[in-house]
Amino acid sequence: MIKAYLKCHPAKKQEAYSNKDLIRLLKDSLTSWSQDELSHNSVSHDPLSHGKFNELDESWAQFQQRIHKGLLKLQSDFSQSDTLIFTSGGPIAQIVSQILNIPTKNCIELNLSIQNTAITQCICQQDSIRLDSFNSTSHLDAPKQKTLRSFS
Repeated sequence: MIKAYLKCHPAKKQEAYSNKDLIRLLKDSLTSWSQDELSHNSVSHDPLSHGKFNELDESWAQFQQRIHKGLLKLQSDFSQSDTLIFTSGGPIAQIVSQILNIPTKNCIELNLSIQNTAITQCICQQDSIRLDSFNSTSHLDAPKQKTLRSFS
């Protein structure tokens, strides 16, 4: 994501970035992606790429649609058993945003607020999906574990 952003904004490329600069760069990259300003779905002709995409594999709209299809699949496969899904902050923020009907700008802010190893819990029923908890790090509440928390 950042690589595609810097390709469009070479003046923002630096040798080294502070943590604050990296977060700003990620936010700017996500914002550009959400506004369809970054190229995607272009297959590289570089022989070292082995035919892989040279920029982003999908647009923001395709990403939203993929997450929405996943939510619909969860809903259609609804059963009384618990289901665990392990993923990164982007899909989590997108799921929460879709459940709560949050605008894209706020979805990006949500994504950047997700803590490492945080737990988000949803209640999935045949006719609805509800957010039960977001960004919980209760498993890191013990004094020895507090140093394991990460913030953006």
